[in-house]
Amino acid sequence: MKCNFHLSLLFILSINILLAQKFELEANYGYELGAKLTEKPNDINYLKLDSGSNINISGGVNIGEQMLIKLSWHNQSTSILIKDQDVSINESDLSDINLNFILAGVTYYLTETKLQPYLGAGVGAAFTSFKNPNLDILNNNIKKSSYYAVNFEIGAVYWVSEKIGINLKSSIFSPVNFEGFNLPFVDDSDENELEATKNIKFLAPYLSFNIGVIFRL
Repeated sequence: MKCNFHLSLLFILSINILLAQKFELEANYGYELGAKLTEKPNDINYLKLDSGSNINISGGVNIGEQMLIKLSWHNQSTSILIKDQDVSINESDLSDINLNFILAGVTYYLTETKLQPYLGAGVGAAFTSFKNPNLDILNNNIKKSSYYAVNFEIGAVYWVSEKIGINLKSSIFSPVNFEGFNLPFVDDSDENELEATKNIKFLAPYLSFNIGVIFRL
């Protein structure tokens, strides 16, 4: 009986603590700069992720007045371009790519004013999938792949009311390759064709600029 009373008290206290927290929902739209990757420095052969639009959605809970723990999803759909002396002398489309980042992170608000600058960071996973391969260059489609990932962001929120804020931020998203950032994408077994059975790995930081809305519940 005493144990049940303690469990009930703990449950009530947990609910009260949870209800006392502020929740934030965030939706952003923006532009992401592309990334060019080579097998070695100053190489004339490269793969390039084209620039394009992106969306970002996250939700979190405030821990104290200035810290937010959140879970976020970031998506970009764009194209891969290639220039290679053996298979494509001029820059050509190689494939469409869809990038998804799922990240758990922390945001720290630097002030408690109406205009709140902040810093943030997160860790999680990046997932890539491909479609519409250029079969004049590739011998088949490119495999899906996944990596560990990190992100860092800096921004500011202007609270137009107690519950609604306008968000501006810049973020860096980066898959992690523990072997370094070189790109092993060419198979020399056939000089006229790329072996698409090997994953094409975009292991480089992506810089994103976003504007959005934050709802505080």
